[in-house]
Amino acid sequence: MASSSDSWMKEYNEATKLADDINGMISERSTLPASGPDAQRYVSAIRRKNTILGTRLDSLQSLLSKLPGKQPISEKELNRRKDMIGTLRSKVLQMASTLTSHTANRDSLLGPEINKADAMGRTVGLDNYGLVGLQRQVMKEQDEGLEKLEETVVSTKHIALAVNEELDLHARLIDDLDQHVEVTDSRLRGDNVSVSSINLEKIFSMKGGKGELSYGNNSQAQAKHASSMLHLLKETLDRMQLSSPEVPFVVADLGCSSGSNSINTVDAIIKHMAKRYDALGYDSPEFSAFFSDLPSTDFNTLFQLLPPLGNHGGSMEEALATDSHRSYFAAGVPGSFYRRLFPSRSIDLFHSAFSLHWLSQVPESVLDKRSAAYNKGRVFIHGANESTANAYKKQFQTDLASFLRSRAMELKKGGSMFLVCLGRTSVEPTDQSGLGLLLGTHIQGAWDDLVQEGLITSEKRDSFNYPVYASSLQDFKEVVEADGSFTINKLEIFNGGSPLVVNQPDDAAEVGRALANSCRSAGGVLIDAHIGEHLGNELFSRVEQRGSRHAKEILEQIQFLYIVASLSLA
Repeated sequence: MASSSDSWMKEYNEATKLADDINGMISERSTLPASGPDAQRYVSAIRRKNTILGTRLDSLQSLLSKLPGKQPISEKELNRRKDMIGTLRSKVLQMASTLTSHTANRDSLLGPEINKADAMGRTVGLDNYGLVGLQRQVMKEQDEGLEKLEETVVSTKHIALAVNEELDLHARLIDDLDQHVEVTDSRLRGDNVSVSSINLEKIFSMKGGKGELSYGNNSQAQAKHASSMLHLLKETLDRMQLSSPEVPFVVADLGCSSGSNSINTVDAIIKHMAKRYDALGYDSPEFSAFFSDLPSTDFNTLFQLLPPLGNHGGSMEEALATDSHRSYFAAGVPGSFYRRLFPSRSIDLFHSAFSLHWLSQVPESVLDKRSAAYNKGRVFIHGANESTANAYKKQFQTDLASFLRSRAMELKKGGSMFLVCLGRTSVEPTDQSGLGLLLGTHIQGAWDDLVQEGLITSEKRDSFNYPVYASSLQDFKEVVEADGSFTINKLEIFNGGSPLVVNQPDDAAEVGRALANSCRSAGGVLIDAHIGEHLGNELFSRVEQRGSRHAKEILEQIQFLYIVASLSLA
């Protein structure tokens, strides 16, 4: 494995080559015409590369500050590298200055300024014929000046377009700088993409498609648990105040993933609300549903599962009477539900099931070797120390607070939310209930197997932690009450049962396979990003083996508890 020092030098050498390339382009600039569209496009290309070089130097500067913590390096060597960056940065400024010197001054743009005394002097001693001749000469000169001005305007237009391109480039570079530093930092350590350092929103999703490992084919347990909680969902719907049928009823499912579970739930919600309108003798309003999840979600598979819209051009009542068709308009909304997703006061009902336990990120302190919360030897907080558990709890409560603030602005007055996430009965965060037994015992064991077999290092294992947290009722309630935007109608723990659905419970091989496929469909993308798909296959092979050896124990002891929350906008 290449050392961090060697990798840093490789990055520096690449930056040096880019500087040489820019310098060569500046030298070639002197061979081109002084002005014109081609010259301006060439200058724009040089400036663009110079900006990229500056960004790379910022990245190298940031990475250099992290080197001492990753690998022993002498102060002398550290200072030498700082000087190297300083020298290269000076070269960037010098090249930018050289490029600026090519910019046209006022005389080259509009011509030299004419002195009034000189202009009057030209008429001295001229008779009428002479004045007419001079006037014609001046007009000719003005025509020629206008032609040059036209050329200048065209050139300026190309300059403006080039500047606009550069501004767009600067904006993209600023947006990407932090991620570039983190990705390069991961490369310096010889890692694959580090889940701990990359924004989860950009890579995380349930496994898409329709294959054996897809979430759609491994979420039968979630479907079963959702069905067993349907009566609680209907209680929330029955509490809602009906608005005018002339106003569309809008529902948003947050964390929809790519299977049919979300579609089935939305169908149930809309049919129940239609019955409520009908029971009071009202016409049904038009219904609209938004399916929302992170951008990496396989929305294509989700929308392929949507039934066609019923009775095109007909009434909503006729559409509702057609079982094989949907009775609502549908749209997808990619994005994190820990931020705003919809316009203010636009949603009647938010539904989110089996999603809020996923954190926006792994707490930074959990992966910091210098922190008391460092989760050494573990990939989850089950059985970890108190500092680790508190870091997870704080992250969960911070995320939930962000979720509530966003939804409070997006809900219509009188709107409601029905939320389901993994929970626990223990007051201790380190006891993560069924989730803890699954991740902290069986999945943890598979990671340990890879370490013991020499397939990965212990450091590689320790730099991965699952960004998931099973909350207690108290954890959840504290955030809702502190936010103050919602009234709690119901907040309880619900026993959903086993996270696995198998046809033959006595078939140990089927149980092991179901365990591995279920875990991979939900969190496999994070593991593959961290250790690569090949080692991901090795890990889940161990999960399957362990699942087969402990099949009876897994089916009997691992039970998922859920927090069920019914909230109304206060």
